[in-house]
Amino acid sequence: MFREEDFVILHPDPIFAIIEVKTKIQNSKPDLVEIFKKASENGIKVLRNKKRPNHPIHFFNGVFSYDTEMNFDAVLDAFKNHWDAILNNPKIDTSRGMVEGTVTHMCLNQSIYLKEVLHGFSAFTTKQQAPAYFISELFEYLNFDKLYGCDNWFAFPMGDGEIKGSIKLVQRSE
Repeated sequence: MFREEDFVILHPDPIFAIIEVKTKIQNSKPDLVEIFKKASENGIKVLRNKKRPNHPIHFFNGVFSYDTEMNFDAVLDAFKNHWDAILNNPKIDTSRGMVEGTVTHMCLNQSIYLKEVLHGFSAFTTKQQAPAYFISELFEYLNFDKLYGCDNWFAFPMGDGEIKGSIKLVQRSE
């Protein structure tokens, strides 16, 4: 609808993915929680303003950072804090478990990767492969294989990811 250099305004209907990109995330859990909060709020707003808000949609919301000073446990703890805030917010409908539009994937530096799985998230460490996992998941979410008629145009990383933790989401009781 409008574009000036790298600033673009779009109608929400054609948006199927948003990515919050950071050059470097400092060693601060509150800062990382705030990044997750902003990214999730943006995703929820996009989905809320689509013409068919109740239509199920496959939506990718990611946080990507080229570098971070945070260790793996601090990142996982910040992500848990973010989800605790979402699940305990009475203004957000969590009756179906996952909240559509919230952060589903995260890549921090070359080795930390989180992704949405059934009823929660899995956290991985890799050997220089986290960006490849992140981009591969983005392409899978966007159904590039169906759009372009082939499923082997991008190689998924294999064999170096190690599951280091997980987050199981528990619905709040009403």
